[in-house]
Amino acid sequence: QYGVSRNVFLLAAYSDFIFTHYGNRRIAIGVPVSLRGNDIQVCNNTNLVPIQVNYQREGFRALVDQVSRRFKEALDHRHTPYSEIVRNVVSRKTPSRSPLV
Repeated sequence: QYGVSRNVFLLAAYSDFIFTHYGNRRIAIGVPVSLRGNDIQVCNNTNLVPIQVNYQREGFRALVDQVSRRFKEALDHRHTPYSEIVRNVVSRKTPSRSPLV
């Protein structure tokens, strides 16, 4: 019906839940993605990419489309290490919180 993968649909539904129950209009959700190519590897070869979602009252279909676009954009940068993203985005670290919260 929405023309997206199950993961994108569930990510949009989770985003909608966060918006509805907590009122956060701008969130970033960390999604693990595979870094494996066609090679057979015996290791955990994943990276965490943040998906930024901005809530606008345009309906669930618009939210699904936004999440789909943002997810595709994030996949283009999946080889960027999470630690590099944190280093470039976070100005000061607080031990009691996750770096991108």
